[in-house]
Amino acid sequence: MDRIFKQSERNFLNPKTPHCHELCADCVGTEGRHGWPILEVRRNKELVMQQEIVNKTVLKISVPNDCRRNLFEFEFINKKPDDTVVEDGNIIADKQIIIKNFQLHNANFTQIERFTRYYPIWPEDFEHKPRSIQSSTLSFNGVMKFYYTNPPLEYFKKFKNQGYFDQPHIRKEIENNFEKTLTILQLHG
Repeated sequence: MDRIFKQSERNFLNPKTPHCHELCADCVGTEGRHGWPILEVRRNKELVMQQEIVNKTVLKISVPNDCRRNLFEFEFINKKPDDTVVEDGNIIADKQIIIKNFQLHNANFTQIERFTRYYPIWPEDFEHKPRSIQSSTLSFNGVMKFYYTNPPLEYFKKFKNQGYFDQPHIRKEIENNFEKTLTILQLHG
C-alpha cells in the first residue's frame, strides 16, 4: 500500500503524524523587592528551560516529534512573601509573570486561560484558596499547566468557536483540501 502513494500524498492524507514544532510564549515579568521572577518550564516532567523574566520576554521551546502527548508546566519559583511592595495601602511593585499568549504553528492563542490551569501556592493569610484557577497571571509560586497532543493544531481545532468553519477563507481551504484528497485517491484508485 505504501508504494501506491508518494510521500507527500501520504503526509497529506495522514496529517496526524506527530511533528517537530516550536512553542512560543510571550511573557511579561514585573520586578518585586528581590528582583525579577524566574520561570521553569517542563515538558512531560523534563526540565527544558529556566529563565529570568525581565520585562517582556519571548520563550521559544523546541518540541520534538518523539511524543504524541505534551504536558507543559510553567513554574514560578522565586517569589518571597515580602516581594510585594505596599505603600499607604497600595501595591507599588509586585513580582509576577503574565503569559500574554502562546504561538504554535502560526496560530496565536491569546486567551490562554481557556487551555491552562494555574495551581498557586497560596500564602498562609489568604482566606479563599481554590486548588486551581484559570489565569494567565502567575502572582504566587506555583505551576501553570498546558496540555495538547501533537500535531497541536489538530488538537486545538475542537476548541474553535462555532461558526469558525463558516468563514469564507476557511471554507475555501476545506474545499481545496477535499478536492486534493479526492484527486489523490482517484489517481491511485
